[in-house]
Amino acid sequence: MSSNANDLIPTTGREFFGHPKGLPTLFMTEMWERFSFYGIRPLLILFMTATLMDGGFGFERPKAAAIVGIYSASVYLSSLPGGWIADRLLGLRRAIMYGAVLITSGHLSIGLSGFFGGKIMFFIGLILIVLGTGLLKPNISAIVGDLYPEGGERRDAGFSIFYMGINRWVHHKEWPVPGTRFTPFYLSSNGRANSARGDGTLGTNAASGAESDQFVYDPASPVPTLGGNDCCGAPIPAGPVDQRPLESRHDVLVYTSALLEKPVAIAGPVKMQLYAATDVPDTDFTVKLVDVHPNGFAMNIAEGILRARFRKGLDKAEMLKPGEVNRFEIDMRGTANVFQPGHHIRVDVTSSNFPQYDRNPNTGDPLGASDRTRVAHQKILHTPQYKSHIVLPVVEVPLQR
Repeated sequence: MSSNANDLIPTTGREFFGHPKGLPTLFMTEMWERFSFYGIRPLLILFMTATLMDGGFGFERPKAAAIVGIYSASVYLSSLPGGWIADRLLGLRRAIMYGAVLITSGHLSIGLSGFFGGKIMFFIGLILIVLGTGLLKPNISAIVGDLYPEGGERRDAGFSIFYMGINRWVHHKEWPVPGTRFTPFYLSSNGRANSARGDGTLGTNAASGAESDQFVYDPASPVPTLGGNDCCGAPIPAGPVDQRPLESRHDVLVYTSALLEKPVAIAGPVKMQLYAATDVPDTDFTVKLVDVHPNGFAMNIAEGILRARFRKGLDKAEMLKPGEVNRFEIDMRGTANVFQPGHHIRVDVTSSNFPQYDRNPNTGDPLGASDRTRVAHQKILHTPQYKSHIVLPVVEVPLQR
């Protein structure tokens, strides 16, 4: 006696933020059931271990914990017969309705056990909640699935991705998005990429011009954190923040693409392949991906950092040799953004992002043990042999619904 959503919820064509209009009702019912389950568990412990004088049962804590454990396991196991009963006997709608009545009755029985009935009413209440959850929990999920058409992207999607730049949720079945083109964008300059006023460029063609850019990293004057995706509880703003104040510094290398004539959409993991040399035994390299708007607003999209001694893995610390070129793969995590026509794609490279990430003193001393600092002279290479580049996960531009 199965049912689907078309039997349960009238279809008027109206939607709730792009979703079927029955979704908020089901969501609130589901949330109520979750509050019922998770909210009551600590209260059960407190109630059963309270003394008789305080209105409890006076159970020892291990006994009370065992009862709550059995109750919790029974709630999950009851979904199996609950789904079968709905499918074969009651149908989804009646199963959910009966389940809600049983859960409510169970809470009422537990509440009244303090006045009469004692332990019998208490355990009857637990049993009613278990039976009710078994009928409600699996079947409300089945109705949610039936709200969406067979084969629809939202029904089958395993990932909901928010695309910055167009401010839209898009649903995909896989991650990374099928058809993703992991496209390298190469760093290039005439040797003066320092700050946004420099000559650093970014493009899909191999590097040309000077072989490297250089900057000085002084731990006594680190590049400050400005927005970002963590900010680790520091009293600084998180999220998208205009990066222009940082891009005016001489110790920040800035590489900017040509003006975009068509939108470029990215969704997925972003990685930086950086070829660099330094004159210190250990240092950091940080990278930001930035969306530059026509008015100059430079919005940070993704970021990453790598401590050089761990370039071969966290379990393979190895100090640098002064002047030696090393390859650094910097994980900038996943992101999704549409760079609109008239915008620029930009990459910022430097060696600090403080206080989001602790400064590297450049000494090579054990972590957290250095009481001194060294100034590092950094060289970023972009030659035919050492092609520093960022790999962007380019996807098709999401279509308007």
